[in-house]
Amino acid sequence: MSLDLTHTALQIDSMSENIKNSRQNHINRLSKALGKIRSFDIKFHESRIINSLGMFNWNIPDISAGSFDKFNAGDFPEDYYIIATDGSHIDVDRHIPVNCYLINIGSCVLKYGNNSFAELNSVPKLYAKHEELTVSDRDNPSKSISIHGAILSAKRMLEELNYLTKLVKEINNDIPILALMDGSLIMLDLIGQTHPEFVKKELAENGFARLLNEMFELSKEKQLLLASYISLPRSSEVVNSLRVSNCSFSEIHCDLNCSKIVPGNRICDEVSNEIIDREVFSEYLSPGERSGIFRINVDLVNNYYLGNRIYFFYLNTGEEIARVEIPEWIADREDLLELTHSLILNQCELGHGYPVSLMEAHEQAVITSSDRNHFVEMIEIAINQNGMKSYTSEKNLSKRLRWL
Repeated sequence: MSLDLTHTALQIDSMSENIKNSRQNHINRLSKALGKIRSFDIKFHESRIINSLGMFNWNIPDISAGSFDKFNAGDFPEDYYIIATDGSHIDVDRHIPVNCYLINIGSCVLKYGNNSFAELNSVPKLYAKHEELTVSDRDNPSKSISIHGAILSAKRMLEELNYLTKLVKEINNDIPILALMDGSLIMLDLIGQTHPEFVKKELAENGFARLLNEMFELSKEKQLLLASYISLPRSSEVVNSLRVSNCSFSEIHCDLNCSKIVPGNRICDEVSNEIIDREVFSEYLSPGERSGIFRINVDLVNNYYLGNRIYFFYLNTGEEIARVEIPEWIADREDLLELTHSLILNQCELGHGYPVSLMEAHEQAVITSSDRNHFVEMIEIAINQNGMKSYTSEKNLSKRLRWL
């Protein structure tokens, strides 16, 4: 039986009415959040953080004196490169006859200025060997965990940066290069999960962080910029920071002070409840402007990124509020930060609101439903041709052979 759209429509109407009724409260909270930003007192904020001893239940970034400043884009050179990678994957599937997964990395290299060109490519890689299907503890090889789901997503992110690094190495002249990734520079799939420590150590520390170090070393030889672009971000870290200054208790201790108060009725909720960062910055930043920088403060980065600190800023592209994440060596140099801002903004203008290089890299990386079906069929054919009997689950067969 298909979805009962009539019954669903009634529920959607009810949902819409509820949203309408709560809209004014949302607008009031947004207005208060903007007021807090415009009058933000960094010294008061820092003192409250110190006094709280971290006894609050929300993640906040490190804020500097210039975090809430606004910056316009500057000029950029005539000759430069934009390199972007994106990825997709086919997960391990117990319904097919082989235990394997596939990662497809799409790339886009754009050269602007003299001798301009574009190179688009995709590189699929099949992982089927035993050592490729698990993450093992280097200190105790008997401990391992299979690669699938969130761990595979983290593995794919690692491969995206690995291929991006490879492409950067292949450029041998001294004009600026912006290396751009889609999404975050934080391996979010490893946060909040009950993964063993050795998984985070292998993928984040021995994998992603070492590639960040390699990019930093390359930046000493080349005019290299590295950033990631998050479209329509749902982060609320900056808004969460406003809770600190809005808390009415002399010492911030969420569990002790507010555990019995319904969320939405706490004093700090006046500036934060159901508000996300992009809503605030869409009112705060004019088209083309970016915010100052904020440092991401999460355990995964602090413990597994080999000292590579990650920063972010918000950018009004004219079409949306984007979150751009950068490594510390970009954040520390105003000229590199300004050039990153300018080049990404220009990429968004060329891509009608989204970086054109990432758009093209995504198109190369995408795996369609048809591709997935052909992938399974190719596996079955290869198994049969090698004299082995292929199998699949009855559930999978039922999807192919529906008869009602």
